Parts: sequence; C-alpha cells; structure tokens
Amino acid sequence: INYPDFSLCEILSQLEKFEPACLNDFPALKTYLRDFRNLPELKGYMESEEFRTRPCNYVVAKWY
Repeated sequence: INYPDFSLCEILSQLEKFEPACLNDFPALKTYLRDFRNLPELKGYMESEEFRTRPCNYVVAKWY
C-alpha cells in the first residue's frame, strides 16, 4: 500500500457516494476498493462515525 492507493481509493469512494452503481461494470476496481477498505489497519477507522461524516470537498468548494 502506498500514496497512490489512498488517492485512487478516495476518488473511487467519492464516485460511489454520488453514484452507488458506478463501479458495477468494473469488477476489478470494486474488488480493489473492497480490499483496501478491509485492510485491518484501516477498517476500524473507515467504519467510524468520524470517517463517515467527512465531506467530499473542503468547505470553500463551490458548485457552478
């Protein structure tokens, strides 16, 4: 696991948040994200309330 793994998983998680079925046609990415989320060192934090309530964008982000 390295820095690009975190970046990719963050992007995939955000995409799933907005469109839950977006990875259905990409089983390798779904498996990759599932395996990342299930890493013992990360799983507890990713299931925590702190993690689930974090916004996708910083507070100054604007939607145009």
